[in-house]
Order: sequence, then C-alpha cells, then structure tokens
Amino acid sequence: MDIFTESQFSEDIPAFSALVNSKSLKRDILVIVDRKTDLKGKITQRLIISTDINMYPLEVLECYYCRFQMEFNLRVAKQAAGLNQSKPEI
Repeated sequence: MDIFTESQFSEDIPAFSALVNSKSLKRDILVIVDRKTDLKGKITQRLIISTDINMYPLEVLECYYCRFQMEFNLRVAKQAAGLNQSKPEI
C-alpha cells in the first residue's frame, strides 16, 4: 500500500508526502521527499521531515529552500568580509 501523496512543488520538482509515526521521536511526523532531475538526467532525492503535521508539504519545502538560501548568503558574506580568515586567540 502506497502511503505517499504526490504534490507538485514546481514544474520540474515533484514532491511526495506522508504522515507517519516516528518511534524514536514518539510522535507523528510529516515526511516529504522531493526529487530533482539535473540537466544530465541525474535524479537527486532529499528526505525532509517536520514535526508540525498541520503544515502543508509545499509550505515545509518552501521554508527549507528559504533557510538554505539564507545560510548560503551568510556564508558568502562571511567569506567576502574575511571573517573566516581570523584565528582565535588563546
């Protein structure tokens, strides 16, 4: 029995979601699998979980994409400012 429901994040990114019970967390979680195909035809899948089971799967994906974009921008800004070059004083 297939428990995943398909959603379309964008034209080329299908996402599948399911509400499952996690034994280790002792609660229900929302599991989302997004699948991307690059220009060479290689398929990449990511598994994303959320403990907020009331969110829509596409909202969870949007939050994760924004979060990773912010982390990327902060890393680039730190490199541009030279903050990664400093050595801690002992």
